[in-house]
Amino acid sequence: MYLVAFALDVLHREKNMYAGYLIPTVLSMERCLKERRVFSDQKPLKHCDILVRTLLEAIRKPQRFGEYLENGDLQLAAILLPQFKMTWVPTHDKDRLQRELIAAAAALPLEDGDVARRQDEGVDQDQGNRDREQADLDAEYAAVDDVEAVEVEKSAEDDFFGVSYLQQSHGEAGESAADEVERYLAAPTLPPADAVKRCFAVGPNGKREFPRLARFFLKLNTALPSSAAVERFFSVCGHSLSLLRSMLGDSTLENECLLKVNKMFWS
Repeated sequence: MYLVAFALDVLHREKNMYAGYLIPTVLSMERCLKERRVFSDQKPLKHCDILVRTLLEAIRKPQRFGEYLENGDLQLAAILLPQFKMTWVPTHDKDRLQRELIAAAAALPLEDGDVARRQDEGVDQDQGNRDREQADLDAEYAAVDDVEAVEVEKSAEDDFFGVSYLQQSHGEAGESAADEVERYLAAPTLPPADAVKRCFAVGPNGKREFPRLARFFLKLNTALPSSAAVERFFSVCGHSLSLLRSMLGDSTLENECLLKVNKMFWS
């Protein structure tokens, strides 16, 4: 049951957690359970084999994760996580999901700021500015010229998901949605702590690495895959609205609870 508990711990956390984690986590748990059933410390399972077999049969049932594994939005949300991309996608589904991602990205136009920045880069900046920007990107992202990038140290979570993290390359200007998606999928993977920030946040040069995919990422990955954060907020409300404070007004209770759960932002 360690693998099930590990998967639940991943989905219940609140930092670096997005809806796209659901499918890769469930599939990684399934893969690890299959491996554990065959060999555990170089020996096949005996007494616990029926437990592992029952877990494997239940994962893809409709009342468990079956419908979520086939959900198109969740599939695209997982692809938009730079530490996963299509590492979890079966070979026969990769072309279909790539076409869907390109269509969705093309339907989301660039933001005004991104358009202006790209026009300025193509018209107003001289070669010296481009060279300085390129040097900043190389220093920030440690870009490499070939496929052989330096692997970073792997953690227990990396072993669970079965992916290797490589360093990211810098972006290009003036490209279509299809080119942006192809460049994103062809780029090496990144560790979770750096992936979203480097790929979708505004970089030191004032532009995003993947502007269309950044907007689509916000659309699909805003929600958490677990209700743990909501349940924790309900507990805060229950502690505030006690028997001794049962006459609190709605606005007072709401303000107090929001202040309590956001106390890390107090100045």
